[in-house]
Amino acid sequence: MSNVTIKIIRSNLNKITESNKEKIILEIKKAIRAIEVEQENIFASIVEILFSKSMTDDKFIDLYAEVCHEVTMDLFRSENKVNFTTFYTLLIKKYQSFFEDDETIEGEAGSMVRNMSFSSINKSESNDTVSIQSSPLVPSTPVVLQKNRCTIFITKLIHKGFINPPTVGVIIKDLIKKRKFESACIIINNTVGTDIGTILFRENGDVLKYVKSMKEHFNDPGLTKRIRFIIEDTLKLIE
Repeated sequence: MSNVTIKIIRSNLNKITESNKEKIILEIKKAIRAIEVEQENIFASIVEILFSKSMTDDKFIDLYAEVCHEVTMDLFRSENKVNFTTFYTLLIKKYQSFFEDDETIEGEAGSMVRNMSFSSINKSESNDTVSIQSSPLVPSTPVVLQKNRCTIFITKLIHKGFINPPTVGVIIKDLIKKRKFESACIIINNTVGTDIGTILFRENGDVLKYVKSMKEHFNDPGLTKRIRFIIEDTLKLIE
């Protein structure tokens, strides 16, 4: 049963588009509803697939986040609250482990910054669409792009109310403490101007103080010029 369920979900995620998402999400929810209680391994595989897809198919990150939201709400409304807790908890643990990885984007990018093509992450005026576009700031390496896409996926979950503002604030502060400035800036840039951003970056607030403290790291050994540009742009955005 577990292999069949995973196959159904993977197949549907491979076919999902903006035009067929309602039908595809219904198929995914139907498959997940059929999962018996205490099948954590199946839910763990589903979470891995969603995060993996978000890192490779950036055009569909919005849809993958919507799948997470719809599945979670469907499980919450069902009588099977155990599966809801399992799925939600695994998703939370997954994004926490992503941010707790000791290998920093800055460290990887710093060694590859010369003689490379570049890209950066920008969002539309609606705050709902994030894309990867050409810019002289971010190295276009597979590892960097995958990590940035995964961070964007997490910001999408934030926008859908999957992660509440206090938790988002903790994530941003932890990232800054660990000098993972690029991931912090992606989340900040995609929450400024939203209701969440209004809560997070209120004047004299704890999170805003942490964000502004990034400027103190400009002269840190090993901090690349690229990361300084990203921090400067982010600080201008919140002023």
